[in-house]
Amino acid sequence: MTNFSAKSLVSPGTVRLFLASVVVVHHSLPLRAGSWAVDAFFILSGYWITRMWNTHYCRSKASYFTFLVSRWWRLLPVFLVCTGFGAASAFLLHGIGSPSTPGWWLRQMIIIGSSDAGRVLPPTWSLDVEMQFYLIAPILIWTFSKISAGWRWMAVAALLATLAGRLATGTYPESARFGLFSGFFLAGLALALQPWTPGAKVIFGGLALFLGGTLALLALPNARNGIWIEGKLAQLGTDRLAGVIASTWWVIGGILVIPFIARSLAIRSSAFDRLLGDLAYPLYLFHWIPRDWYYRLCEINPSPLVRVVLLVADFIIAYAGAVLILVLIDRPMERLRRVWVESRENKLDRIETEKVRIGIGGAS
Repeated sequence: MTNFSAKSLVSPGTVRLFLASVVVVHHSLPLRAGSWAVDAFFILSGYWITRMWNTHYCRSKASYFTFLVSRWWRLLPVFLVCTGFGAASAFLLHGIGSPSTPGWWLRQMIIIGSSDAGRVLPPTWSLDVEMQFYLIAPILIWTFSKISAGWRWMAVAALLATLAGRLATGTYPESARFGLFSGFFLAGLALALQPWTPGAKVIFGGLALFLGGTLALLALPNARNGIWIEGKLAQLGTDRLAGVIASTWWVIGGILVIPFIARSLAIRSSAFDRLLGDLAYPLYLFHWIPRDWYYRLCEINPSPLVRVVLLVADFIIAYAGAVLILVLIDRPMERLRRVWVESRENKLDRIETEKVRIGIGGAS
């Protein structure tokens, strides 16, 4: 049995589930604070993809092909299941049918470009970005491995500054373009090439600045509505200035939590922690469906007590549905994927792969 300690609270899988839960709260409450959590997911993706490429993908048969098929396989089953549920839910709830053309479903299956074709589940834009990153990840990993750590972080800083500048000028914060979010992926890549275990002062200093800055923005009239606002009003863009300020601030927040993320990556995962990490992905996608019903039912049930009950039901269904998808869909398909990947590796590489898997905390 793994002993519980303070480290367990920041282990990789726990952090991933926490980030997914932040997104759930972002979509279910007036607190619009989920963007930085998606940025943190991009950091984790860059880190684990670099680790896995360097430890086993690069030595497998037809390494680039194996890598792309493996990563696509990792995302697709849950993506398609949740998209199907989302389409059925939208039809029942709003009478809106999803695009039924073969071309639309093909775009969804490829994942790259799926966001431009139209999204049933809004959070899937980030998976589109993920697949774009996978296309060029080996080149980026090779390039970063040839330059010094200083130049790596200068490149990351430039890209993150560009992202903040683009958002400050009104760029849509959920644009499915890898170039826009490449700074966060490359931050994870840099952490994988030169691991960093920051001290408590750096970690808590970053978190304190993040929390303090968020509270300060909540106190400012011109910024408040970008952070605490009814979700429907936020979607309608009733306060553009507040939205721009908030979008820019969440990029800064994503930067401030890098020490916290880096510390979690230095902690070895337990089996339970990996389970929590695995749960993050289906939760991230599936939660939108009960959330949609929650908002619709709140519109016709103004009673505060009823709304509280609906909110609790929203959370319970989101997590319960995610667990079922994890058990019935994600894990069986993941076992098949691993068998296929291992069939393309030599025996020594398989041993190394298992070592990495044990430590990754359910990395996607």
